[in-house]
Amino acid sequence: MKTSAIVQQITHSIIKRTLPPGAKLNERDLADTFNVSRTLIRQALDRLQQDGLVLISPKRATTVVKPTIEEAHQLFDAIGIIESAVIDRLGLDGNMACVQILKKHVAREREAAAAGQRDLANQLGRDFHKVFVGLIENSVLSKAHSQLMRQQALITSLFRTEFDYDVLQDDHSAVVEFLEQGDVQEAKSVLLSHYKLVILGYNFKEGQENEFVLREIFSPVI
Repeated sequence: MKTSAIVQQITHSIIKRTLPPGAKLNERDLADTFNVSRTLIRQALDRLQQDGLVLISPKRATTVVKPTIEEAHQLFDAIGIIESAVIDRLGLDGNMACVQILKKHVAREREAAAAGQRDLANQLGRDFHKVFVGLIENSVLSKAHSQLMRQQALITSLFRTEFDYDVLQDDHSAVVEFLEQGDVQEAKSVLLSHYKLVILGYNFKEGQENEFVLREIFSPVI
């Protein structure tokens, strides 16, 4: 098994909360569970720490991160700054081909929602931001944005949410419409309001942490 596959499986389990926030990840146990060397596990854990999903102490003790309310606000502030800069770039370039790509994506969101495919609609809604940032073709910026979005997924899984997804889709449409009109400031205003609405959908009361057994989590997918 490759390091990337281990990273993917652990990331999935963290986001789905089968590995709860604060959970301790023992290198030897993980190596036994995945039937790989501890070297590969260390590489995977280092990658996960870079993504902000685990913390590794100087003595190599690893735990799943447990974000605070303040960290959640800082995270969304960082995402907003990146995406606002992307809007500036798209507005400067005036690339209508990019606008059409975003229009088609939003249309797919609405079609999925109208068909009752809620999970697909939600996934497309999350993907909107990835597609949006990818339009400026800056791999360094896209990588940084992707890392932040993985941390957002962790926060979303940690704090129960009550989003009005129809409103969030309306925000996506509005951003695209203002970009088409060349109104960069209004597009940025909608985007920042969008993330404020997302934060309001979080319930920051701490929930009960679930117990877990590594082999039970990963054995079905190995």
